[in-house]
Amino acid sequence: MAQKHISKGRSYMSGILTLLMAIALFVSHAAYSQTVRETKAEFPGGQQKLAEWIAANMNSELWAGRNLSGKVVVTFVIDTQGDVGSISIVQSPHSLLSCEALSLIAAMPEWTPATQNGKPVNMRWSLPIRFGLADAETSQVTDELKYSEVTITEKAYELRRNDDNVKRRLGPLLGKYYFQQFNYEKAFSFLQFNPKTAEQYNMLAFSAFKLDRLEAADKYYDEALKLNPSLEINAEARQVAQKFVVDKREQERLARIEAERRAAEAEKERLLAIKNAGIGDKLEYSETWQWRDGSWIFFTLTGSYSMKVTCFIERKEGDRYQIRVGDVTSSDPERHTTPTINGVRAGKGDVLWIKPPYKGFIYSD
Repeated sequence: MAQKHISKGRSYMSGILTLLMAIALFVSHAAYSQTVRETKAEFPGGQQKLAEWIAANMNSELWAGRNLSGKVVVTFVIDTQGDVGSISIVQSPHSLLSCEALSLIAAMPEWTPATQNGKPVNMRWSLPIRFGLADAETSQVTDELKYSEVTITEKAYELRRNDDNVKRRLGPLLGKYYFQQFNYEKAFSFLQFNPKTAEQYNMLAFSAFKLDRLEAADKYYDEALKLNPSLEINAEARQVAQKFVVDKREQERLARIEAERRAAEAEKERLLAIKNAGIGDKLEYSETWQWRDGSWIFFTLTGSYSMKVTCFIERKEGDRYQIRVGDVTSSDPERHTTPTINGVRAGKGDVLWIKPPYKGFIYSD
């Protein structure tokens, strides 16, 4: 009898515990619903604008002439920045419709990201796109193409190859594929549009190394290691690229030093030649002017012209020379024929004084 009561008691307590757990779960779910505030990712202007955008940007020439119709289901992720990524075709009646749907989604403008408790979060979308007949679920034409995923991505890229969104969203996918196929030229051309991850920068760097673009390789290795310092990279390629950049910078430094030395030597010779000039000797003055014409309605014209002036030394007082302006020539006579020497407008026959460093003057024998 006692055993029977104990069994009943256990059964009763088990029921109470189950009820309490159910209540706790209900309260927990209610509290979660009240405390977690979520908003969905949204296309600019909302769902109606999304439908209008797809209709306006759909390339009907691709499929209408082939009597293609049906529904393509595309999934993609709207990230925390509102960008579209991870695009995938999950259902399609024909390869050409897959190409157009992928290209279309890749060309989309950025969305407003989803939020959770006020913070942006990633959100996956599933979007059906209907082509041709409104009620058609499958294509009226057999898919004889049966494109692979890579081919669909390539064709989608080609459909809108001048669209920057398509370049940066599909380019990295194709870049990775070609990198794995050891086609470094194509890998580099596709990956450079929108590298984001350490892996993408690493592939870019090695592709650049293989193409003998060592300065680019060094830059991309730097970016890869900033994002992931423990990333496994090709150490030999990295070392070769680094050495090339170091050597190039040293060569550029030495070239600058040499250029500065030559410029200083030329300036010294110019000043010495003027200093040794005598009364009646000829000096030549030159200047360059920039002009801008904004009188046109749709654009502004810009350009430059140069002027050369022959001058004669009439008097010397130490390192100051009195000169008389002679002939004036201009590469654009209709625009300007009067030079400005030492801040003074001077025409033929005018007399003025000049002093070191005789800016714009050279000795003319």
